[in-house]
This record gives sequence, structure tokens and C-alpha cells, in this order.
Amino acid sequence: MTLRAMLRHAGLEVVGEAPSAEQGLELVRRHQPEVVCIDVVLPGMDGIAALGVLRGEFPALTAVAVTGQSDRDTVTRLISQGADGVVVKPFSAARLIEEIGRARGLRAGRRAAEGEVK
Repeated sequence: MTLRAMLRHAGLEVVGEAPSAEQGLELVRRHQPEVVCIDVVLPGMDGIAALGVLRGEFPALTAVAVTGQSDRDTVTRLISQGADGVVVKPFSAARLIEEIGRARGLRAGRRAAEGEVK
């Protein structure tokens, strides 16, 4: 099952899909979704760099990275660039949806904490 199919099967609306980080960034700018799933390995700019751009432009966005690389360095870089969650390939639809839910809760908690600080 494709990522798009997994998300739709779970009742989530998919507003776009892009073959590159640059095109993905444009889709996010146009549609401003609540959640983005981004692959790490992409042509041109990689997903880790794209996460940094997304986090700078859309600090409230929930970002879940999808990767085949589960080494500590990759996961640390993803988190440092703003990933709220990480799903390692191969994964099931249940695992993806669980991680999106966890990441959304984490992002909501961060927004609430920032609101308390201000």
C-alpha cells in the first residue's frame, strides 16, 4: 500500500504529493497542511534540509519523517531539524498513523507550552 493510500484509508485528506523537496515545499506553501510526511532521500535537497526550511516557515506544522535509515546520526539530525516523528521503512499503515497521532500530540503540547511562556 502506498503512503497516500495508507493516509486516505485512515480518513486523512492528502492535499499533495511531490517527487522532490523543492516541489514539496511549494505544495506546503500553497496548501498549508496540518501534517507533512517527508522522505529523507529525495532528489536535490534532501528531506533533512527541507525539514529545516519547513520548520522555519511553518513552526506549527507537524512533520513526520519517513526513512529507510534508522541509524542514530540520521534520527538525531531529523529531530534537530524539526521532525516531530520518525517512521522507519518498511512500515505498516497502523505504525504510520500511530506516529502521526503521537507527533500531532507532541506538536500541540509544544504550542501550548510556548503560549504559556509568552
